[in-house]
Amino acid sequence: MTSNNIILYDSDCGFCDKFRSLVCRIAPDVFKFTPLKSENGTKLLASLGLLKTYRDKIILIQGSKSFFGSSCVLKMCRYLPFPYKLLYILYFVPKFLREPLYCLFAKYRHKFFKNNSCSI
Repeated sequence: MTSNNIILYDSDCGFCDKFRSLVCRIAPDVFKFTPLKSENGTKLLASLGLLKTYRDKIILIQGSKSFFGSSCVLKMCRYLPFPYKLLYILYFVPKFLREPLYCLFAKYRHKFFKNNSCSI
């Protein structure tokens, strides 16, 4: 895994920003992070044809493949050190079961995790 793998995330979300900080601390040089609403993030979304569809989900771009929401987070766990790596097993839970839980969390994350400024 190289840093050619890009994570698009919501930098306005306190949880997302803290998650990004954690990943950068425990697995530096594994991912490149780009805010969804940045100029670069907008260009990447447009190049993938996702500009209007995925403005509120975390996205992992691995070469020509893209993973969204719970699939993104769990694919990321695969490349993190132990014990975070163990969460990757949840990737094999059917998406129709795990994605609604991700969407429910995503819906309320701004209420529970405030972010006054981006730490980047």
